[in-house]
Amino acid sequence: MTKILAIDTAHGICSVAILNDTGDISQIEDSENSKQAERLFGIIEDLLSKNSLNYSDLDVIAVNIGPGSFTGVRIGLAAAKGIKLASELPLIGVSSFEAIAGQIENNDKNIVCVLDARRGQVFAQSFTHDLRPLSEPILTEPSKIADLFQLNKYICIGNGAKLIANFADFDVYNSDELSDASKIAKIALHKMTNNSYNTDVRPVYVRPPDACISRKK
Repeated sequence: MTKILAIDTAHGICSVAILNDTGDISQIEDSENSKQAERLFGIIEDLLSKNSLNYSDLDVIAVNIGPGSFTGVRIGLAAAKGIKLASELPLIGVSSFEAIAGQIENNDKNIVCVLDARRGQVFAQSFTHDLRPLSEPILTEPSKIADLFQLNKYICIGNGAKLIANFADFDVYNSDELSDASKIAKIALHKMTNNSYNTDVRPVYVRPPDACISRKK
């Protein structure tokens, strides 16, 4: 078994988890959204101490790469890359879509993960039952989901499911599901087991950032 340190700061909660050799998961969450950057490493140190571990005892770092809060995604990814550089451990990126879709078990139907993107929009991505992507991540209006996916062929999961309920008839697994570090750890292990991860870990920004650097002519 592999010891995985997982970080998820993409959705307003600072969440850190350790998946240990026995498959058990220990997790700490902090809901002070404005203090994620300053508290993250303290939470990591607390969790390592709680499990009698040092960084040298770990095998893998995993992090939520989005979509989610731009600031939150950047904080988590910067911390994970910093640990990777200092420890020389491999880093695995797990998207919010993968972490949430992976909660559906013992299922033979395809999955569509729909997340509330705010501003009257949703993020969505579809997967096979064993988490192989069927589509790229998209940003769209709830009313257009039925045109993009044949939802009667999918199980739907994610906190955006309630936003598309008036526009499509589909099976819902959980309409309140969000990611956290324990889910990131589980999917990272799945990716390792199936050798299906990319070593070039980059954030998933489905929506362009609000603030852009002006270019002077």
